[in-house]
Amino acid sequence: MTALILPTPPERSPFACTFRAGLSERLHSETGFATAWALQARLAGLALLAAVAFFSVWLALAATLGWSLIATSAYFHIREGGAPDLLEIQFRRGATGSRGNCGSALYCAFRVLLIGPPAFVFAKLAALTMNRSACKGVRSWLSPAALVVGLTLFGVTSTHHLLQHAGYRGSNLLHLSYGGSLLNVGYRVVIGALIINAITYIVSLLNVRALV
Repeated sequence: MTALILPTPPERSPFACTFRAGLSERLHSETGFATAWALQARLAGLALLAAVAFFSVWLALAATLGWSLIATSAYFHIREGGAPDLLEIQFRRGATGSRGNCGSALYCAFRVLLIGPPAFVFAKLAALTMNRSACKGVRSWLSPAALVVGLTLFGVTSTHHLLQHAGYRGSNLLHLSYGGSLLNVGYRVVIGALIINAITYIVSLLNVRALV
């Protein structure tokens, strides 16, 4: 009888192994938290637009503010428990050379897309104004201005990140984060109302033209 010869599986290239190892390590450590947080933020945005479109601006304001305050408190306590800062995205060099860094680079790009490139870029620029300003006179007004703009335009993660960079900790950080939620929710409700009104106006114009 002839022996059954099984084909040997193809050897995996060193590039594929190091790529998967670097990517797998980062995915299991932080991606679940980052993805869940990004998902709730997207759902909050959709709920805001739906409330403005189908109910009222005041209901949207109350619901979004409640959601934002709960998220602010949750994020603060999760961070205090040791969870990573979602805006602290740093490229980690692998021990196997440049090819082994590809998984880490891909993960960093994915994280930036999750939190939003505008928030990431603003956080980095604001950190420069807070930590590396050469002129104290400029820093005295530039850092507070960056804080106010960041707390207004961006959400919970950016607020927490910026306030930490500004030196706030503990209860002061939490209370100022609540204030940031008020600024951000007011801004988002106004923008949401403008978007819905613009869409309604465009649809009404199209209906008039169709009737004519």
